[in-house]
Amino acid sequence: MRRGLFERRTTEAAGPGAIDLAEEAVHLVRLAPARTLAAYYVGTLPFVLGLLYFFADMAYAGDAAARCGAGALALTGLYVWMKCWQAVYCQGLRAYAAQDTPASWTWGRLLRMGVRQAILQSTALVALPAALVVVAPYAWMHAFYYSVNALDGGDVESPRALAERAWAQARLWPMQNHLLIWLLSPGLLVLCAALYLGVLPVIEVAGSAWAEQMAWLYAVILLLALVPLSPLGIVLSLNMAIAIGMIPMLLRTLFGVETFFSLNASVLMSSMFAAVVCGLAYLALDPLMRAAYVLRCFYGESLETGEDLRVALRSARNGARNDGARRARRTGALVLLAVAAGLCAGPGQAQAETPSAGRAIAPMELDEAIDAVLQQREYLWRLPREYVAQGEEGPFSQFMMGVAETVREWVDAAGDRVAGFIRWIRELFGSARPGMGGGGADWGRTVTALGVGLLALAALLTVVLALRLWRRSRFEQVEAIATEDAAAVDLEDEEVSAADLPEDRWVGLAEDLARRGEYRLALRALFLAGLARLDTLGLIRLARGKTNRDYLAELARRGGDRPQAAEAFRRCIRLFEGVWYGTREANAELLEQLGGEQRRMTDGSAE
Repeated sequence: MRRGLFERRTTEAAGPGAIDLAEEAVHLVRLAPARTLAAYYVGTLPFVLGLLYFFADMAYAGDAAARCGAGALALTGLYVWMKCWQAVYCQGLRAYAAQDTPASWTWGRLLRMGVRQAILQSTALVALPAALVVVAPYAWMHAFYYSVNALDGGDVESPRALAERAWAQARLWPMQNHLLIWLLSPGLLVLCAALYLGVLPVIEVAGSAWAEQMAWLYAVILLLALVPLSPLGIVLSLNMAIAIGMIPMLLRTLFGVETFFSLNASVLMSSMFAAVVCGLAYLALDPLMRAAYVLRCFYGESLETGEDLRVALRSARNGARNDGARRARRTGALVLLAVAAGLCAGPGQAQAETPSAGRAIAPMELDEAIDAVLQQREYLWRLPREYVAQGEEGPFSQFMMGVAETVREWVDAAGDRVAGFIRWIRELFGSARPGMGGGGADWGRTVTALGVGLLALAALLTVVLALRLWRRSRFEQVEAIATEDAAAVDLEDEEVSAADLPEDRWVGLAEDLARRGEYRLALRALFLAGLARLDTLGLIRLARGKTNRDYLAELARRGGDRPQAAEAFRRCIRLFEGVWYGTREANAELLEQLGGEQRRMTDGSAE
């Protein structure tokens, strides 16, 4: 029987085996909710498609230089988008495997995660190729960037703290890390894609026939050399290439259905086809690789937290999960996708309209029509690159000019929208009606000013609404933390200690209980918050065996420079014990009185 997820106690000397970890990763991806895997493809699929389109456009289009800046900006945004969704995917896997309820994604969490991923993952574009050239540190750098995705849950954490946690996990179990890269890593496939996207198209366009043949020969030799280095990735790529090449032929032979590939068989030998195959293999392998690093980071952190034991005990208590319905839904979705793919595989050739037989077309008119068609976007890539006028600037200058031109076009487009709205207001109300005399111009200016004022009011309302939504999300987050704290601690239990939660969590729990009218429990939570505050200031040391009188004596001994603190704490004890152990009824006024005594106790002010 397969060993359950997270049911292995790890040691620092020897972590889980790479084969076992890969097997658990496969089962984790297979059993996780469909929305978790969907989150991965929502982020990664647009980037892969955008990358293939960008490189094809830059390699073959005649006017590539004019669109390089805009394409690079779009690709940068898609890269950050992909890394954010991959982090969401990793957190979903972690929550499912640990049998926890996934945390709700608020705008604040998403913004923090996006900033951290943009800062840390952007360095991978330089660090990973450099580490691959040096060879030795590549495995550690690879584990670091995957751990950054696996550990980022959108919490209040600086990028430096996240990088330190990820680097600590990357240094664990080097042999396991190397074997995982050999088994599941799509990194070498990315290298192949870079070869086919970046090197071969340039040689095909600018080089001679002899250089093109030699480049293809070296590419084949590189693929053969990668077979022992990335066996699963190469075998998966070959299977996908064979399937893509054979399915159109079978459709034409058995059903007479013509597809793009059956009508253009030479496409199967192009560099873009190889790049597409590498992209598909990446989309198949990378989710497994990230799942493996989710498990690896969990086992690494469990060396200090013991979280794997807690999950194993919970699994033994709850029993095996029933995932039959989820597998049925996933199977149904795959069947629907297969049917949709079959329907989309019809003939892709549009019927050309023939001119009327009774009308003669002048040669000049025909030439103008052909020129107009060739200037369209979908035919421009067929023109040789030298037909497009090039400036005297260098490649970097052209790229920066393209970026500046793209930003300027965006700003101009936004300005045109605003100006069009103002013109519409003027046309609607600004013109003078018959019989109004010379007051029409004044009326037009008045209405224009009114329109501008309405725009300013709308912008102000938008800002206010955004602030209210942000405050509401913060409030919901605090309320959710208070609910989790209430479930984690039982204030009726005498064994509850002030050390169980930090001070701010006790205060939040007290406020939540007070809003619900549970003043007695709120009073105890606020009293425990005061003890936690005294411990933070170093005036007492929390311990389960100490009583309130012990804390009072310790405060009087240590707080020599705060003579009022002991007296204020004595009054806090009297208020709390009168309600908790006596017959005094708790209410909002008593809760406010206890808060005031605690403020006098901690800031040292007189009564």
